[in-house]
Amino acid sequence: MQIVFQYPNVFLLILAPLIILGFLIITNKSGLEEYFSKRALKKLQSKSGLSQRQRNLFLFFALIFLTIALSKPILIYNENSYNLYKVFLLGCTLLSVFGFYSIFKK
Repeated sequence: MQIVFQYPNVFLLILAPLIILGFLIITNKSGLEEYFSKRALKKLQSKSGLSQRQRNLFLFFALIFLTIALSKPILIYNENSYNLYKVFLLGCTLLSVFGFYSIFKK
């Protein structure tokens, strides 16, 4: 079994900025400490639910999965299945083009 990306350039071009953005998201500190005292922050902040760091980690993982989805991974079990996939895509493309053209031909 082999994983091939249909659009590997999308994966490679978005991966580098995503790593930098992920580092900035994960190391982000809350800016409320500058404006409020510790006593006021205890009253303002809720301890139930997710912390800011956990939400940032979820955002980072969501961006990673979005990048993988945009690059369209394909599982190849053997070489013949990959060729069949190409033929299927070509057939769908040709059918959609000819079907679209026949609407305007009338």
